[in-house]
Amino acid sequence: MSRLTLSEDEISQYAQEVLQSPKYRSIDIPQDLIESLYIQEAPHHKHLQDLHKAVRKKLHNIVATYLGDSDYDQATMDLKEAFRQDEQAIKATCTQILKSHISTQERITFLDVFYQEIFSRVGKPQLILDLACGYHPFGLPWMNLDQNCQYYAYDIIKARVEFINTFFNLLNRPPLAIQQDILIHPPQMEADVAFFFKEAHRFDQRQRGCNRNFWQALKVKHLLVSLPATSMSMRHDKSVQHRRLIYDTLKDLNWSVEEFQVENELIFWIRK
Repeated sequence: MSRLTLSEDEISQYAQEVLQSPKYRSIDIPQDLIESLYIQEAPHHKHLQDLHKAVRKKLHNIVATYLGDSDYDQATMDLKEAFRQDEQAIKATCTQILKSHISTQERITFLDVFYQEIFSRVGKPQLILDLACGYHPFGLPWMNLDQNCQYYAYDIIKARVEFINTFFNLLNRPPLAIQQDILIHPPQMEADVAFFFKEAHRFDQRQRGCNRNFWQALKVKHLLVSLPATSMSMRHDKSVQHRRLIYDTLKDLNWSVEEFQVENELIFWIRK
C-alpha cells in the first residue's frame, strides 16, 4: 500500500473535526496548525487511522500545557483590581499569573536578575517579539522597558492572547498580542530583540530540525533563546542535550552566540 496523499479539502475537514472534538473545542487553536500536522505526517503513514493518531499525538505535545488553562474571567478581574491599587499589588497579581504555568513559575525567584542579565547585553530595545510567549508578558513590570517600546506577543491560544491584550491596555501599552502559529507564519517585522524562551526543544519535537529555518526567517538583531538546564523534577541534567540542540541549529551560520545561565535557565544570546 502506498503512502497517504490527502487533498486540501480532506486536510481541512480532518482539521475541523479535531477542532470540534471535546478535548480541543474550548481552547480555540488555529486551524492551520492542525492542517500543517496532517501535511507533515501524511507521507509517513499508509493507513488513515494511523495518521489521525499521529496528528493527535503531535497536537497533544504542542498544547498539553494549555489544557486546563487559567480562569481568564477571574484573572482579568484580579488584574483590574490590582491596577486600581498600586505597583506592589500589580506585581503580586502578575506573580500569581506567572506561577500558574511551569515555564514561568520556575523563574519567579530570580526575575530581577534574569532581566538585568538580558538587558545589560541587548540594551534598551524599541521593538520586542515575544515568541510562543505563554504568560511571559506578565513579567513586564520587572523589565523596566521604555513606555514607547513596542512589545509584540505571539501565542496560539485565543483566550490567552485576549487576556494578555487586556493586561497591555491596563499598562497603557498598545494591545500587540497576536494569535499566530509562528512556526508556520514567522513574524516578518524588523525587531531589536526576540525572546524564544523554553520552546526550542518543543518545536524540535513537533518538527525535527525546524528551529534553523524558523530562526533564519526572523528579522531581528538579537535572538534570546532559553532552555531549562535540568528536567522539571530537577533530577536529570538537560544542559548537554539542550546545548547540542542550539549549536546544531546554528552550525555553519555566521552568527555570534554567547551563553550564560541564570539559576536553572540556560540562555543563548544570538546576534544575527
